Amino acid sequence: MSLRSAIVAVAAFALPLAGLAESAAAQELSEPPGVLLRNVPFELMVLGDPGQASAWVEVRAADGRLLGTGTVEAYDSVAIRDMTVTVGSDLPLTVRVGDTVLEHDATVTPGWYSLIPPLVAILMALVFREVVTALFAGVW
Repeated sequence: MSLRSAIVAVAAFALPLAGLAESAAAQELSEPPGVLLRNVPFELMVLGDPGQASAWVEVRAADGRLLGTGTVEAYDSVAIRDMTVTVGSDLPLTVRVGDTVLEHDATVTPGWYSLIPPLVAILMALVFREVVTALFAGVW
């Protein structure tokens, strides 16, 4: 057996296996948010499975309440938008993509927490009289 025919035989055996591994792990959430603000809309990006033509997507809260739906095509992604979480007991979110079930758990905080960084930056600028450092601290 020559080297060329050995390479062809290995490639013929390995390519279908690589395709199976790729399609099995293809349905996932793309960069889901780690922190959710109460009563503030958020979105989830769902990636499609290359092995399916299209799949139905639904997002449910822990109590079974439907938060959002959509359809994702193969090799594509869909954004499920305008979903809101009201309490921490709504988590983990269950995302069903066709036959695949994914779970996403995040931290739920009150919406007014988003005002803390700019307030800290303003206070630091007033106290230390150094605006650039205060802005970097507020961004951090």
